[in-house]
Amino acid sequence: DRNGWPRTRLVVGSLQHFADPDCIHELVVVVPPLDEQAILSESEAGFALTPRPSFPVRVVNDSLILGGRERGTYRSMMPHAELQENGGRGVDYRLSMILKLGVAQHVTTQFYVTLDRDVFLKRRIGLGELISGGKDVVQGS
Repeated sequence: DRNGWPRTRLVVGSLQHFADPDCIHELVVVVPPLDEQAILSESEAGFALTPRPSFPVRVVNDSLILGGRERGTYRSMMPHAELQENGGRGVDYRLSMILKLGVAQHVTTQFYVTLDRDVFLKRRIGLGELISGGKDVVQGS
């Protein structure tokens, strides 16, 4: 979504504002190849936030997670019935799920949280609300 950059800025801003500093070791932003340079530039400019994000941001090209395959190759893996019934609109959803699981190979911590670019924090959150006794506390949407 080429118009997703402003939303990316809002997500990063909400993390900066509401997440306790010890909550975020690193923000990994997964992007399609066409958006990589633009998001990398946004990241290097601190997403135009004041103050700049207090956590490091790393931009990862989604082809590294998808095993070098083009996003379009996943369309051929869609169930035939779905392609016939709705034109394969579920491809993007399935890719999103693959990316959320696959990004684990690029994460350097024991736990990670995934957020879509349209999900924002709206209240203060600390590490204790996410992890307790070495286990995740929050699951789901």
